[in-house]
Amino acid sequence: MSSSDTIAQQQQPPPSGYYQQPAPQTTIVFTQPTRADLSNIQNTRDWSTGLCGCFEDCGICAFAFFCGPIYCCFMAHELNESACGPWLCGSNFVTALRTKIRTMYGIRGSIMDDACCIQCCTFCAVTQMHREFRNQRQRVI
Repeated sequence: MSSSDTIAQQQQPPPSGYYQQPAPQTTIVFTQPTRADLSNIQNTRDWSTGLCGCFEDCGICAFAFFCGPIYCCFMAHELNESACGPWLCGSNFVTALRTKIRTMYGIRGSIMDDACCIQCCTFCAVTQMHREFRNQRQRVI
């Protein structure tokens, strides 16, 4: 067997039935996001109304006071969440709704702030949530 026969055997494709995996591809990211890139999204402003500003809209104030659980279901529906959440999960779900509104609109705070606010001042907190949602929606329209 000559050296040309050996080279010809090495260059032949593998027998049928064998699968040769493609070479892996590597993606290189040249720029990483920095903290400065994310600072304009979260925690940039305060709530547009105060926690005790529930008398700015007496109709919503009365609805939330006399029909609290139904009002929370209404808020969940407005935020495209399950209207059953307030009935099934109670104040934990309402805390999650408050956190959602806060993060949607870049409002300063933390989940712990939201939980304490809901536990101590549920009525005032949910009406503040509604006012914020309404004010932001009017700003877009």
